[in-house]
Amino acid sequence: MTIRNIFKYFRIWWIALILAIIIMVYNGIQLSKRSDMIYYLTNIVNNQKNRIITYETNDSIRLIKSCLGLDPNMEMITLSGVKVKLVDVFNTRKLVIRYSKLSCNSCVENEFELLKEFVKKIGANNIVMITDYENTGNLFRFLRINQMEDFDVYLTQDHELQSVLEFHNMPYYFILDSRLILKSIFIPNKEDNEFTKSYFNSITKYFFDVQK
Repeated sequence: MTIRNIFKYFRIWWIALILAIIIMVYNGIQLSKRSDMIYYLTNIVNNQKNRIITYETNDSIRLIKSCLGLDPNMEMITLSGVKVKLVDVFNTRKLVIRYSKLSCNSCVENEFELLKEFVKKIGANNIVMITDYENTGNLFRFLRINQMEDFDVYLTQDHELQSVLEFHNMPYYFILDSRLILKSIFIPNKEDNEFTKSYFNSITKYFFDVQK
């Protein structure tokens, strides 16, 4: 075999090797695109599934508690131990986040983080938290860790009020004003934060928006 033939052989071999590499890279890119597409479609399916769950859950609570009126003489307790009547707390419109000591902490913490994004629009003085901790020390620590200690927080030790506001130990929101009728009830799903943000945008537009 002459030197020319040897070079010709190596040239063909290198061309074949380069083509093989190009084909491998191309196939790898196509496989990556398919994987990305599968991941994208899976996310869409999961998001829609979470959205359906959120809709169904909210339909449940609206059916049970929508237009529910509260007794104005029902009492709550401030964190300093002072008893107050509902009619005195809700003399103006408020957004209420209701959760219990049995609610999962990660669910409540997730709602706190979302709520913080809308505080300026809604107004901190227009937000009320109602819970039922027996150990106020634990509640103080929980609020401080989540930087929520500046909000108005009330404890429900009235068993009738507790039973009225309870819903499967799930945190939820509603609007309450001087008429003391639950409106715009919403149970969030921590897997679908965008839906919760849509709820905040909606109530901000129709009930609050202190930045107007």
